[in-house]
Amino acid sequence: MDIPKNSVKKLYSHYIKPGAVLKCFFPDVNKIKRFVIIELSADKKTAAIFLINTRNPFKGTGNKSEAFQMPLEARGRDYLDHDSYLSCSSIYEKSVQWLEDQIKKHPKSYMNEMDKEDHGLAKRTIANSGLLSGKQLKRYNLRKYVR
Repeated sequence: MDIPKNSVKKLYSHYIKPGAVLKCFFPDVNKIKRFVIIELSADKKTAAIFLINTRNPFKGTGNKSEAFQMPLEARGRDYLDHDSYLSCSSIYEKSVQWLEDQIKKHPKSYMNEMDKEDHGLAKRTIANSGLLSGKQLKRYNLRKYVR
């Protein structure tokens, strides 16, 4: 028996939402990565994604991107195995369809979600990084976080 298409969409919408943390093969970096869905576009077709890294690649370099690596302690965050960083210096835009396909292929790819405090700090950090264009800030409803 086939599951009705609208039921499948409803199921995936539970996992594909702002703040969700997933772990799967990420083709842009050619390896398995944890990442956060920071926001969905207004039409719910595209997601703004930021990667979680095990280390801050800019630490001690003087590179301005160092300020946009958000530390995440593993303690209290069951989606992490060890202390990590949310890289707020590189945006990846992926279709919601791509995310659905990843969850279909790997049902355990959904790790959990960030708490509201972490998610809010991430959005403020990203919005003020100078990384996103005005169109991206608008598309992902992040303009309100710009100082």
